[in-house]
Amino acid sequence: MIASVEDGRVCLRGAVKNNQHLASLPSASWDKREMKWTYFASPIAAARLDRTLMKLVNTYTSDEPFQELLDDFERARQSVIWKQPPGIQAVKEMLDQGINPFFTTTVPWVHQVCADSFLYGKPAALLAMEMGTGKTLCAIQRILATRVMKTLVVAPLAVCEVWPEEWSEHTDGMPHELVTLDQNGSPKRAKKLHDTNIICTAQGRKLIIIVNYESFWREAIKKEILSTAFDMVIYDEIHKLKSPSGKASKFAARLVRQIPNRLGLSGTPLPNNPMDGFGVWRSIDPAMFGTVFTRYRSTYARMGGYQGKVVIGWRNQDRFKRIMDLGTFRVDIDVLDLPEATDTSRQLVLDDDSMVTYRQMEKEFVVGVSTGVVTASNALSRLVKLREITCGFIIDDDGDTTSIHHLRDALLADVLEEIGDEPVVVFCEFKEDVERIKEVCVVAEKRYGEVTGAAKDTVGGKFPPDTDILICNTRSGGLGLNLVAARFAIFYSVGFSLSDHLQARRRVHRGGQYKTVTYIHLVARGTVDEHVYKALRDKKEVIDDIMNAIKGGQYGI
Repeated sequence: MIASVEDGRVCLRGAVKNNQHLASLPSASWDKREMKWTYFASPIAAARLDRTLMKLVNTYTSDEPFQELLDDFERARQSVIWKQPPGIQAVKEMLDQGINPFFTTTVPWVHQVCADSFLYGKPAALLAMEMGTGKTLCAIQRILATRVMKTLVVAPLAVCEVWPEEWSEHTDGMPHELVTLDQNGSPKRAKKLHDTNIICTAQGRKLIIIVNYESFWREAIKKEILSTAFDMVIYDEIHKLKSPSGKASKFAARLVRQIPNRLGLSGTPLPNNPMDGFGVWRSIDPAMFGTVFTRYRSTYARMGGYQGKVVIGWRNQDRFKRIMDLGTFRVDIDVLDLPEATDTSRQLVLDDDSMVTYRQMEKEFVVGVSTGVVTASNALSRLVKLREITCGFIIDDDGDTTSIHHLRDALLADVLEEIGDEPVVVFCEFKEDVERIKEVCVVAEKRYGEVTGAAKDTVGGKFPPDTDILICNTRSGGLGLNLVAARFAIFYSVGFSLSDHLQARRRVHRGGQYKTVTYIHLVARGTVDEHVYKALRDKKEVIDDIMNAIKGGQYGI
């Protein structure tokens, strides 16, 4: 048998099609024309094939590129030293001597140098660094250290505007052309990419294109990306690619064979469960877990429930972790010497009329209001309606909004008065909440800004200096923002996503925060609010926790 590397694939000639050992390796494909097995060209793919062949035939021949992949795999295994005390101590000693190993003007933290050392020589890897630990600086260092000419940065819309600011702060004007594709409409974005690429190529200038996840897979932009010879792609908040069937995730998988260097960044690479790992790794190194989701799921999940299609548990998690560790450098918020963060709640009590409406929806799934009828079709939609009622409004079946009370607004006004002149971030879930919070700010004579789907009143992703209150939708304000100018964060309302909630918290409690952070939760007593607050406080998935409470008779639905 002969192992080689051809056209971005590891190839094995001289084997039969029906060999189950070769067929079971991740990213395996049988080329019936040339009668060979092929796998995505990656160090782990070469190592797996080598191990399998040694069991099958004891000896085989290989070409030099295949051997280089095996050598890369051994280096990857050895790079674990940067996660351990000896490597960390070596970095500390170097930094203590005043040596900056980065090409940036910013002197990195110890864990950032360790992360960069771990990435050295790896064409594909994942930085699982929690928010505020400086993963963007590590990505900028990779661009500079690998001396790539053309880099594609894909990020959430809210994060795209942060990249130019971070680049300017850390590089002091390196001669790169940074272009954010922020024009309205895919054709205009595609044209800007096309024109900029032609100019930079002609002038020999290094180019960095920044585009959001919602746009980069659309036809016009996709065509230009495929025709541009990018050397590196960086997926900022790569968990956005977790869905195997998502269009963004599928296009990212297509780019793997075209772009040689691929780096994923995320504080929560597996925001829900191990199933999220497939889409993430398919986008940067398909050899890690393969390209067939059903095979991945059968390997790491135990299925059951209706028609055996429901994940009821996990298996092979030690194996899963070992594979993840080969290409992942993790950094927890604990590496930072952050000030203490405390949680507290302020309670409001619904008046009698509001509680009648609440109990009726809770027990009967339907309630009549002044604008019409409100119907909850299932348990989840009922929970949403109950949350609306605790926030002081409800949306009926025709989409009209009925105001029920302003108790939460009054409580917010009291809390803001207690805080005084300090800058405050107010997180909320519903668009109706945003308007109510604005009204409170107007009455209190507070200058406010907004970070929602409709507006983003920040300066380079930071708390604006001429603002007293920054109103943030939890999802819009949970990514790409640095809000350490505030030490108070009020959760006017919260959603059911634990990952969104944690992301929002870390906008305030992150690197650069030097004051004690206080999170204040507004909670309606005797309602679903209390269960949501308790689940989030205990870092549990909200929906699962509430449904389990219902089944156990601990919640009165």
